Amino acid sequence: MSKSWSQGKFAPKNPSKYLGDPSKITYRSSWELYFNQYVDEAEHVKNWASEEIDIPYFHPFYKEMRKYFPDYFVVYVDKDNIEHREIIEVKPEKQIILPPKASKDQKITHMINVAKWTACKRFCDQHNIKFRLCTEQQLFNQ
Repeated sequence: MSKSWSQGKFAPKNPSKYLGDPSKITYRSSWELYFNQYVDEAEHVKNWASEEIDIPYFHPFYKEMRKYFPDYFVVYVDKDNIEHREIIEVKPEKQIILPPKASKDQKITHMINVAKWTACKRFCDQHNIKFRLCTEQQLFNQ
């Protein structure tokens, strides 16, 4: 499945599960729309949020602190009834693994993303939250 650059507002079927104002949920791709639908309807997901957490990170090119808003924060219960908390970033695999012959723009985007993900991982470690990059492999090949 290719990533579509569709955008829009998402109206959850279960707004009480959303941590924040459910009228402000925005998706920036068909992948994010798919993920919104999944977490909204999945019975094992207790709560979720989209771009509600801001994490400071040092921008490698502007040489200043910026804010990173990860795609999702999800609270869910596993089959053993143990609660888990995750921050999840939805990205195409080609943006996570830099190809050997990457263009200058790809290299710049990758460096910025790595700075964001490093800061996010540090935040997660401090708050007992798991950080996960979710690619098309995890979204569509389950």
